[in-house]
Amino acid sequence: MPSITSAFPSRTGYTFMGWYDNADYTKGTEYYTKDNKSARTYNKYAATTLYAGWKVNTYTVSFNLNSGNGTTPSSVSVAYGSQMPKISASTITRSNYTFQGWYDNTDWTKAKKYYNVDGTSARPYDKISNVTLYAGWKQNSKLEIYYLSLGRYDGYLIMGNDTTIFIDGGDPAPGHTAVQFLKSLGVKKIDALVGSHLHYNHIAAHEEIIDNFEVVATYYPDDPRTCKSRKTCRDKDVKPDKLIPKLANIPVNVLTPKLNTKIGNLDFDILAPFDLSSSTNYNSLHMILKYGDHKFYFTGDSGISIFNKVNSTYDQSVFSNISIFKHPHHGQEPVPAAFIKTMSPKYVIVPNKTKSTAGSAYKSVNSIVYELGEQLIKTKDADILSQGKNVKGYVLAESDGKTLVVTDRRK
Repeated sequence: MPSITSAFPSRTGYTFMGWYDNADYTKGTEYYTKDNKSARTYNKYAATTLYAGWKVNTYTVSFNLNSGNGTTPSSVSVAYGSQMPKISASTITRSNYTFQGWYDNTDWTKAKKYYNVDGTSARPYDKISNVTLYAGWKQNSKLEIYYLSLGRYDGYLIMGNDTTIFIDGGDPAPGHTAVQFLKSLGVKKIDALVGSHLHYNHIAAHEEIIDNFEVVATYYPDDPRTCKSRKTCRDKDVKPDKLIPKLANIPVNVLTPKLNTKIGNLDFDILAPFDLSSSTNYNSLHMILKYGDHKFYFTGDSGISIFNKVNSTYDQSVFSNISIFKHPHHGQEPVPAAFIKTMSPKYVIVPNKTKSTAGSAYKSVNSIVYELGEQLIKTKDADILSQGKNVKGYVLAESDGKTLVVTDRRK
């Protein structure tokens, strides 16, 4: 082939391989090398067009935690113009921040996103060199937890990271009180309506809550639509003519033990129940909300045997250093002393009707406070709070992930 003196062609993200008689150089015959030198004698019997052969470049993508904690994903190879190869969904964390995905700049608000949170591709690879992607972190908003005064009944409103969660609410009368309180705060949508277990005095309020607010999804430890057939609930608790019809158009999620569970944009460890039984109290959820440096433990009406199983099943780091512990079963159920030592809660919320009831619970052999409460108060500076005084007001916990402010706003 005669010499070519023209400049070498170029194409972003590709390497020039020479001149071929097919647009796909891997299926063609080379007539000129990538140096524009003859690769063979001309062996065709007619005029022909030669095509530039292009080999797509492959680059290495590495990852940087960008002040996060955990295991960095392994480096991947990706061809220019191709979607990013799937990587494992990230379990990395950063105190008081929410992971947003992987970006080409340490400031994710000024960067291109290449991976979604679940490890799927966010865009085709459009760079012409190896690159390091950085974890994008969005600072969390302030967390607010309202421990409502509903007498001896449970009712908890959690708001943070654009997520609103309401737990329990009591029977219809306290439930009405809860609805009025939610409206007073301007709540219009509840992302997650949670029932700690399927007892009527915990979930009956859900009927009125569903009627008054946009409920995105519900969460229970057992499916209220089918529990009767499995003998894990009773008609008197899950009334088929009341709650069940209202769940017809709302997703019902059954929570099972799993660490690092997302509910909306908030992180939980779901520790129990392990196996559903005919004893509905023992089917109560054990939920730990993790927010920055703080952990908030919700228990439903769980019994002592479940605490023992939680203690033997999980590493103690899972339930150590609890900021606020919600006492189980309306302040009546004992909690193992060893478990309390591990939790070392700064605050204990006791759902009782009056402060005097909390005081007697403080002295009772069935009370968490009696077992180690005095020691906790003296050595850990724990405060024992009762929710109750006239079914009015609330205890408010506020946190930015670092600090924690607990205010008693009961009337």
